Amino acid sequence: MNTGFFLLFRCTACRCEVAQPLPVVAKKIIYLDQMVISNIVKAKEDRWRLLHARLVELDAMQLIVCPFSEVHLEESMLAAEWRDRLKLLYRTIGGVAFRTPREIETAQLLTAIRSWLGSPGPSVREAAWEESFESDPHRWTADMNVFASFSTDEAVVTSLRESKLATKANMDTLCDHWRRNPLTFEQDCVAEIEGYARGVIEPYRLLAGGRRFDPRTPPGWHLGAVLVHRLACEVAESRPDIADPAEIVREFFASDACKAVPFLDISGRIWATIAQQARNPKGPRVPKPGDHYDVQVLSRHAPYCDAMIVDKEFRAVASSGNVDLPGRYGVRLFSPSVLDEFSDYLRDIEARMTPEHRGALIAVHSVTRPGPAPIAPAPAICGVIPTDDEQPRLGQ
Repeated sequence: MNTGFFLLFRCTACRCEVAQPLPVVAKKIIYLDQMVISNIVKAKEDRWRLLHARLVELDAMQLIVCPFSEVHLEESMLAAEWRDRLKLLYRTIGGVAFRTPREIETAQLLTAIRSWLGSPGPSVREAAWEESFESDPHRWTADMNVFASFSTDEAVVTSLRESKLATKANMDTLCDHWRRNPLTFEQDCVAEIEGYARGVIEPYRLLAGGRRFDPRTPPGWHLGAVLVHRLACEVAESRPDIADPAEIVREFFASDACKAVPFLDISGRIWATIAQQARNPKGPRVPKPGDHYDVQVLSRHAPYCDAMIVDKEFRAVASSGNVDLPGRYGVRLFSPSVLDEFSDYLRDIEARMTPEHRGALIAVHSVTRPGPAPIAPAPAICGVIPTDDEQPRLGQ
């Protein structure tokens, strides 16, 4: 049996078990924009069908994983014609999900405020992947997974559609504001981060009123207020002498440490770039309904990805000198116009497979996929080498 990190062998006579460690893998994390997933499902062009087959193949080789996100789910629910077919595609390439954007924000801010306070916190923190993923993306996955779908609530779909239209209207208003108030790129970045801070601090202050901070209970269930309360709890734990931990959180949001938090740094830079484009007198950029989703994906997921396929426009924005996600976060960016380059990238991943990794693949698939004997023979159990029928099977 494949547990994700070990192969378990069981003696058929006495049921004794032996665990054989699988080699540690560092899979490439590849994010597929909803546009890519939609093209794969619609299958109107061979290149998307071939791309999907290639990704599934490399996933079976335990070399890549293509995580899905809350953004995928929301955009799929808005695509009524393709909704059911889109659902079937999720979890088919690695079976890993990103945490929600709010959970990722909270995790990044907690890491930053601990460092700012000079408090390492508990000696054993979460594993690195836990900040962004619901399960370890680098485990050995099974041949057979149960692919989970997601329910569709038409009231939720209507709310999402209304929210998307409202976001578009707000962006139109924001563009007018940008044009009336010309700022430098750096000033726009600062304004974006300050806006985020106000959006969480002010609701907390309003709900808390004059009440004394109580670590057991947030002042209300507004998302921003809950976030500030969580950060205030971290302050209270590190500095119990502080009478108003929320005030220290406000100071943190005004610090350089906060500006360096990945999702704030990236989103601030992208929105500042869009603001500069909106002010271009030769041809101002017009806001699009999907802008909010694209910025959210890049700012919350890019720091954890090795590669991303996004649309051509946002690839250009994210690669520009003021944002420079490839240089600053080490993520390779692709778009439909450069799928040949992405194919080369995938070939290079396979070419770098180590002999140890290849040998483990043969051992794992020795029964379901006939081939040469494993590099490492199956261990003896109670002095007996397991027969072919006793060799481990994925998903067993």
